Amino acid sequence: MGFTVDAAGNALKADPERARGLLTQIRTQVAEAGAGVRRLVRGLRPPELAQLGLAGAVEHTAATLGAGGVEIEVTAGDVSGLPAAVEVTAYLVAREALTNAVRHGGPRRCAVRLGRTTDGFELSVRDDGSGLAPEAVPGVGLTSMRERVEELDGKLTIDAAPGGGTVVAAWIPL
Repeated sequence: MGFTVDAAGNALKADPERARGLLTQIRTQVAEAGAGVRRLVRGLRPPELAQLGLAGAVEHTAATLGAGGVEIEVTAGDVSGLPAAVEVTAYLVAREALTNAVRHGGPRRCAVRLGRTTDGFELSVRDDGSGLAPEAVPGVGLTSMRERVEELDGKLTIDAAPGGGTVVAAWIPL
């Protein structure tokens, strides 16, 4: 953007039309940069998490995704006073797991459980859908869930659920 500003300044007297075009280009670049910053900030601390807390944000996501006919039950234990990194990770993992289940698994029901344990925080998302194919290659969503949990020295498992479907379970030490 700096070079484009310089070019617009240089062209101002000699070629005003070129200067106008460069200024329009700068305006577009500034808007795109602002949108990029907003996406980054949203990824750091999603606004629904800040507004509703962890349990409320997961329930909001469940209500939104369940509007298409999937019954989603959220059971939240004690989620008060969690470190911000744990809250963000738990929310983003729950959201991604629910989104994947609804989008790819065709479930009738999903169950989300989250809360403290004696030595950490646990989250599970279980669905009764078609499950993961044995030859499925983890995509960006599954990989990002695993990376987020492992960054906090936690563990993420993705397994077939008894009776069909998938269970995504995360444990994060506190």
